[in-house]
Amino acid sequence: MMRRLQQVPAWILLLIGASVLPGWAGVTPEGLTGTSWLVEDIGGAGVIDFARTTISFSEDGRVYGDTACNRYNGGVTLDADRMSFGPLISTKRACPEAVMNQESRFLEAMGKVESWALDENGLLFLYDADGQPLIRASRIMDSDSEE
Repeated sequence: MMRRLQQVPAWILLLIGASVLPGWAGVTPEGLTGTSWLVEDIGGAGVIDFARTTISFSEDGRVYGDTACNRYNGGVTLDADRMSFGPLISTKRACPEAVMNQESRFLEAMGKVESWALDENGLLFLYDADGQPLIRASRIMDSDSEE
């Protein structure tokens, strides 16, 4: 006797997958490259208003951006939903203490990233080895871009 496979309604699949899309799901690597992301949260502690911390991915496997005080760059490795950053180098300008503290939190978080995902609103999440969110960022529209 043949068993009939039950089909899962599409709306259930949408609900299951709606919270977070891991890695490249629905996004090509080109969707990250050539785009800048504005960091909105670091480790659940928020960020300083108007102190723009950004992340950009280049097509040649590099990451670069602004910490709100200094510029940084380094290597990035992407493999499906896995992401890690090589050593990051940055300029060494002095800034107000609160901005410098935010920069330290950001660079420390970047060093702990092991995976990533996009949520249903297109927000980029970077996670640590335990799956805890380290950084949340939103896509910078072209008119807002620093480049």
